[in-house]
Amino acid sequence: MKKKIIALIYLLALITACSASKFEYKDNSTSPSENTGTVSGSGSFDIVSVDKFYCWINLMPGPEQVPGLNISGSLSMPLSEKYDIEEIKLNLIKIYQNGHPYFILKPLIRDNKRIKSEYNKEFIFSTVAGSKLVPGFNSDESITVEFIFDNDGETITYKIYDQLIEKAY
Repeated sequence: MKKKIIALIYLLALITACSASKFEYKDNSTSPSENTGTVSGSGSFDIVSVDKFYCWINLMPGPEQVPGLNISGSLSMPLSEKYDIEEIKLNLIKIYQNGHPYFILKPLIRDNKRIKSEYNKEFIFSTVAGSKLVPGFNSDESITVEFIFDNDGETITYKIYDQLIEKAY
């Protein structure tokens, strides 16, 4: 009987400890306007619209959890006579901080051929899993994100600046 009471006390302590865990969520997600980015490339290219962009570091506790950088969001691009919108692909995403490249990510694209409307193509992207943080990367500082597109062999880049990094606890 004494063992059952001790086991019950441990069980209650465990349940109380788990339910008292602090969950913190701050919605500082940014939806950059069209004017926060620049487009560069050898050919003509219309503006890219960043509809949503989220960047966070997973700091969830756990024995197999390693803090990692995660990104997700959506971009849209207007149809144009200058390029074939069906052929444009988002190939890489580079993350910079203070001009130094820290991450080169191969994004997971959901339906890369998706046309948002008759006027836009939408790219919905994310990382498959968080990228392990590297020495020198400061999660308290903003980042620059470079999207690298391929347009039938032509590389086109688009950058957005001063993106904040969220922390998920």
